[in-house]
This record gives sequence, structure tokens and C-alpha cells, in this order.
Amino acid sequence: MQRLEIIGKFFLALTATVAIFVSGIIIPPAGLVLFPFVPQPILWFGLKYGVVGGTGVALVALASLFFLGGKEFAFIYGLLASVAGFLLLLLGRIRAVEGLVLGIASIIFAGTVVLLSYLYGSWSALLQAVRGYITDHIVAGVQVYEKMDFPKESLDLLKERAPQIAETILQLLPALVFVALALIVLFNVVVLCRRFPERRGQWLSVESLREWKAPDSIVWGLIVCGFVMFIPGFDAAKLVAANMLLVIVASYFFQ
Repeated sequence: MQRLEIIGKFFLALTATVAIFVSGIIIPPAGLVLFPFVPQPILWFGLKYGVVGGTGVALVALASLFFLGGKEFAFIYGLLASVAGFLLLLLGRIRAVEGLVLGIASIIFAGTVVLLSYLYGSWSALLQAVRGYITDHIVAGVQVYEKMDFPKESLDLLKERAPQIAETILQLLPALVFVALALIVLFNVVVLCRRFPERRGQWLSVESLREWKAPDSIVWGLIVCGFVMFIPGFDAAKLVAANMLLVIVASYFFQ
């Protein structure tokens, strides 16, 4: 009977994580709300029946989505499911909230960059593909605004500056993706602490996340990045500084 119960809950968790993900894909605006919940069924099953069980749910869901939706669906789901996998492994082992969130986000971010570079053959090919993707979305947005009868002067200006906008987004994309990953990790930590309040003390070093403060040392990163931004030349250093500055500002914002 117990084995049947576990199997039933396994398929319940599997159905839930796939359904949440597919709903976010089918209804794109809802994806921003639904995608952070994708790891929750995996985490629930993994915390109840072990890391191996949670990993099993994620792998079966990944295989199903790859078979039904192709490698694009599987890739996006894999990113979200990896949040659950790392949380199951590291919850309680890394008790500092900032270490847990930034550590998991860094691992997933680095793995994503390496995997995409491998799939596209080179870093330059990856950048070119992302640039084209961003530009296409800007053009599509302009077409939507045209149908909504926005002022022609504003639309012409937007069309003219579309390449510059795309380039700016591309330059800040690493920080934006990293912050988005960190947000998803943090969101799942918060939800777990609310669902399992009795285990919060085992997982985190702070009794309440409202007590969390950014480490004092990151103020030096803020100062150095701000200084680099005003140095003439050194475009590559400025690009790195701008991305780091965005991440640091996001940390202060959540404090």
C-alpha cells in the first residue's frame, strides 16, 4: 500500500510540474508568474521521499517534454528543474541565504552559458543569435503598437533606434538573466520556508528573511564598478562593471 501511495504521489508531482510549465508556455504572459512555481512539485516530492525521488520526477518530466515539445521546451524546463535539484542538495548545507541563492544562480548561469556556446558552436554565433532574437521581438512589438494606433513619430523613432536598444539589452543580458535566476531560487526558498516552517532553522541562518542584510563587503564592489564606468576607454571593463553593478543594486533592492 505504501509503495502504491508513493507511486501515486510521484505521478501527481510529475503531472503538476509539467502542467505548470506547459501552462506558462501556452499563455506567455502567465509564464512570468507560473515558471517560478515549476520546481515546487519536485521539491515537495524530494523533501518527502528523498533527493533520488525528486530527481526522478525531474528527469521523467524532462524526457516527456523533450519527446512532446522538442529540445527548446526541454532546455527551458531543465533550467527551472535544476533549481529544485540544487536546492535539494544544498538546503541546510549552505545556511547563508546569499550564499545559497547566489551559489545556485551562478552554477546554473555558468552551465547555461557553456551549454549554449556548445550548441551554437561558438560564443560569437551565440551572441549573433541572441541579438537577432531581441531585434525580432522589438520589431514584433512595434507592429503591435502600430495596430494600436500609437503616434507615428514615436514608432518611427523606435524603429530607428531598435538596433541600439537591442545592443543595450544584449550588453546587460548576463546580469538580467542572473538576477532572474536568483529571483527564482529565492522565491522557491521563501515558499519552502512557508510550507515547512519547522525546518526553517535547519535550512537558513536567519530566523526570518526580513532580517536579511546584504554583506557589508559588497559596497566595495559598488564603488569599484562605479569608478570603472567613468574611466575613458576600456569598453570591455565597463561592460563587466555595468553588469556587476546591476546585480549589486538588485541585492540592495531586496535588502
